[in-house]
Amino acid sequence: MKQLFFAFIAVLTVGAATAQSQNEITITASKPIAKSETPQQIIKAVETKFPDAKAIQYFKTPTNAIKNGWVVTEDGSISPDSRIDHYTISFKRANVQYFGLYAADGTLEQGKYEEDQAKLPPPVKQTLTNLAKQHPEYTGYTVDSKTYYRTQDYSKKKDFYEIIVSQGGKNKKKIYVAPDGMLIKVK
Repeated sequence: MKQLFFAFIAVLTVGAATAQSQNEITITASKPIAKSETPQQIIKAVETKFPDAKAIQYFKTPTNAIKNGWVVTEDGSISPDSRIDHYTISFKRANVQYFGLYAADGTLEQGKYEEDQAKLPPPVKQTLTNLAKQHPEYTGYTVDSKTYYRTQDYSKKKDFYEIIVSQGGKNKKKIYVAPDGMLIKVK
């Protein structure tokens, strides 16, 4: 099935981890590197787009990580076996942990950050409210956290919301919802 959204790297291979509030974000399959090992185009792009970024961490993200997590294109036109260098940058900005996937030329391709559920768009909240009605297999599931993750694809100007739900703290699922409330995927 064609993927309709971009997903952040999820526990697929061993790598570096960065913790964030109640939920833990893991940067897997990415190797921590020094700022001096990061292309200047990426450093300049981060400093330009996010001048107030604090505690910046740099990671080299190999092709297999893109194949197993960060998905570069919807239609798969960039082969996971291609030798394109990518870098994951993690930093704090206004008390929010932010993750960005950059191409080696400094282009920000995707970003992911945590927000409070109160900021969810009404159509997304409605989808969560009606989840069990429309998908009986999720009866008894409730939202697990007061926060969610928003992922943005800057090149295609698309984004989605990732909300964790569970049945009494068990059987956790990630619900992916488009801003218009369309349920994209449950993982």
